[in-house]
Amino acid sequence: MKKLLLINTLAATAACTAVSAPQTPPSTLPTAVQEEVKRDAQICREAGGDFALGDAVFSADLNHDGHTDYIYDAGLTYCANAPGFSGNSGAQVTVFAGQADGSAQEAFKHGAHGASLIDGKLYLGVGGQLCGQNTTGKSRAEYEGCIRPLVWNAGKQVFEFAPVAQIRPLPQSWER
Repeated sequence: MKKLLLINTLAATAACTAVSAPQTPPSTLPTAVQEEVKRDAQICREAGGDFALGDAVFSADLNHDGHTDYIYDAGLTYCANAPGFSGNSGAQVTVFAGQADGSAQEAFKHGAHGASLIDGKLYLGVGGQLCGQNTTGKSRAEYEGCIRPLVWNAGKQVFEFAPVAQIRPLPQSWER
């Protein structure tokens, strides 16, 4: 069993890797995605840092509606010379559902220790209760880590965590 401490180590390692990316989000991204990235870039600059997007935005048709959905993992951004966006609880992962007109709407936001596409599904690195663990009387260091997929709730037009029965053990190769 992997402990959340391992996840934190992986997240910290990923956050420290060098990135060479534009300072602002590409204009080809939908406005909602650009605005989310711009907010983080502004926070970084206000802290005296230099923001780099890196590979923090990626896309897939997660809800299988024929429109591109966008994933923004703030933990993959880099804020040189200032605090980053990852901490003990991971970093914010935001999913935007693509719309027929090319725009996108926020459809999920949660802290996680990385996000990855596996077999067409988006999995987030999470721990503790989100992995089905009873955390009563346990410190965060004792939480078990896992990866848990998101599913589309068509009625609510949002992504949600899939049932706990769909979790997978945290792979040794889990990389951000």
